[in-house]
Amino acid sequence: MNKNLIIRLLKQEDLTLANKLIWSTFLLFEAPEYSKEGIQVFKDFIEVKVLKKALKNKEMIFWGAYYKQELIGVIALQKDHISLFFVKQDYQRRGFGKLLLNTALTYLKENDYHQVSVNSSPYGLSIYLHLGFKAVATVQNVNGIIFTPLILVFNNTI
Repeated sequence: MNKNLIIRLLKQEDLTLANKLIWSTFLLFEAPEYSKEGIQVFKDFIEVKVLKKALKNKEMIFWGAYYKQELIGVIALQKDHISLFFVKQDYQRRGFGKLLLNTALTYLKENDYHQVSVNSSPYGLSIYLHLGFKAVATVQNVNGIIFTPLILVFNNTI
């Protein structure tokens, strides 16, 4: 692993910065595919107060990837579902996202889960398929959010 990279659990005080990373990356890569409704639904989902409440209530768990002390990526789970997974543009396709995903998968395996699901955006679909996820349904559009439901089944050997 790169000695300049640290992946750690995020705390309440990290979520404002996480929100900014998620929102800016979403605007670059995802928003162009979405309707105004979809953009607003996503914006509401990632509001700092919503994220803080989800973390406090243990409804979500967040990890952040820090490269040279800069937050460059975030992944969040709701039980065995990836609800947020974003890597800054300059750090994409360099393996940082895979390390974040592997951190989440290790957590799931340690907690006796056997699969993880995600509702992939059109932008992320090829990435998830490359990482071994399989589509379980066709493209959906719910409240302006466009996604393909995917699943990755794994064994529990770490």
